[in-house]
Amino acid sequence: MRAFWFRRQERPRPDPDGFFRALHSFSGLSTGAVVILGIASVGATGFIEWVTDLPLPNDVVFVLIVGGATFHGSATAGVFLAALAGAVRLISTGAPFARVPIGWPLAAVEGLALVALLLGFVLLARTLHRAMDALQHQALRDSLTGTLNARGFLDVAERERLRTLRNEQPLTIAYFDIDGLKNLNDAAGHQAGDRLLVRFAAAVEASIRAYDIFARMGGDEFVLILPAADQQEALGVVTRIRDQLVRQQPPLLLSVGVVTYSAPADSVESMLQAADGLMYQAKRAGGNRLVGEVRSAKPGSNHHLITLGDLATQH
Repeated sequence: MRAFWFRRQERPRPDPDGFFRALHSFSGLSTGAVVILGIASVGATGFIEWVTDLPLPNDVVFVLIVGGATFHGSATAGVFLAALAGAVRLISTGAPFARVPIGWPLAAVEGLALVALLLGFVLLARTLHRAMDALQHQALRDSLTGTLNARGFLDVAERERLRTLRNEQPLTIAYFDIDGLKNLNDAAGHQAGDRLLVRFAAAVEASIRAYDIFARMGGDEFVLILPAADQQEALGVVTRIRDQLVRQQPPLLLSVGVVTYSAPADSVESMLQAADGLMYQAKRAGGNRLVGEVRSAKPGSNHHLITLGDLATQH
């Protein structure tokens, strides 16, 4: 008995974190893959219920299968698997070849009861999914402008940095600061400043591509990542944004730092620091200016100070 006790102690303990990591990995599956996995799981559970007398909590297993398929797939997938589970229950308990046949009428009642139970969990899973989506949206989006916030930006920007690294493409980051916002807040109140921030965000969204990354980092500071864009293309984007803003009343002026990476950047944080530093150079030079830099594998960098009012004549 003592040797047996020591052998039991040497067995590895369950790893709950590993289990939940494996469960979370199903979120990357397509709906079709989730349905196929669900069909296989329902079929296997029904087969066990049919051929064995094991005390398997089948209803709980069916709930996990259908709830998981609904959460990671769709409500349609959940409804389909719920109906399939009901049919499996009907056959495994009502057919003459069942281990303990209970007759078709009673088996039909049990099958329908199971379907009703599972449809309730389909509704619960979809409600939970929508609630989690809403919470994630609130956590990653700026409540005023609707753009990404700093947390959401860091996550998306890191994926884009790695993608451009793999594809050996340029990447440009632009850091914006709105000139005179503090004075406007002091003179007209924060509501006027908020309207200006919303106006700026709308002008940027209307001027960029669907896959560009735009975020509010806090206060009147915004950042824009332009994948596969060199410096000339980035200046063209800034010009379009500026043209929209100066045509509005009152006109809105910007200080901008733009860094183009023709060689891979070390991290998103270093990109932000570089663009932010150039933006402050533009700010110290009087505002309504852009400071640009190209960073490559070659030593040295290309700085130039541009008055935003002159950008339109350069493109």
